[in-house]
Amino acid sequence: MADSLTLAVQVRTDKGKQAAKRLRSDGRIPCIVYGNAKEPVKLSGDGHEVTSVVSSPAIVTLHLDSGDKKNAVVRDIQRDYLNNTVVHVDFLEVDMDTKVTATINVESTGTPIGLLHDANLEQPLHSIVISCLPADLPERIVVDVTPLDLNDSITVGDLPLPDGVEAVSPDDHTVVLHVALQRTIEEEEEEVEGEGEGEGEGEGEGGDAETEGEGGEPKVITKGKKEEKEE
Repeated sequence: MADSLTLAVQVRTDKGKQAAKRLRSDGRIPCIVYGNAKEPVKLSGDGHEVTSVVSSPAIVTLHLDSGDKKNAVVRDIQRDYLNNTVVHVDFLEVDMDTKVTATINVESTGTPIGLLHDANLEQPLHSIVISCLPADLPERIVVDVTPLDLNDSITVGDLPLPDGVEAVSPDDHTVVLHVALQRTIEEEEEEVEGEGEGEGEGEGEGGDAETEGEGGEPKVITKGKKEEKEE
């Protein structure tokens, strides 16, 4: 179980982006806590303290300046897209007798014996969604990879979940960690490079390049800026 955390917060009545900017200029981070069948409460907390508690999936006990206490989990974190600093946090109030779902990181420990065969340890899955009571919420899932030999894998169903914790997604057969030969990976990279060498051949002689989209137009991938939500 992850260590319980506490955070002193102040109830705020001002709303809007300008009010949020003023808070941040004072070293505070605007927050909000949602509750079941309850009106959300707008809050603010010290910037350093808020940033430290949101890095853990543990239950956070919010101490309101009104004297109330709320047990909550982090539901969403909004960050500045330029410097990745926390600019807003959504909390979700929880009932300690009701199960919650949370995304938990999976970490490995040890050195697989399969690395003696000039192999690599691959981790295609770095987190899973679990369900448990708030008091049983683990900080992370740690799995010992020492016994893994060449071509051995650890799936979601193999993970050492604590008592009272169950995996919600993905399914039990999904591979989390796998030991594979290095040359297999290198061959795959060479194949990808080889496929790219032939692209565009025949241009100027009536042939169409494979990278062109419908109607002969080149395909373009764009990434839009995420819109800021109202504070």
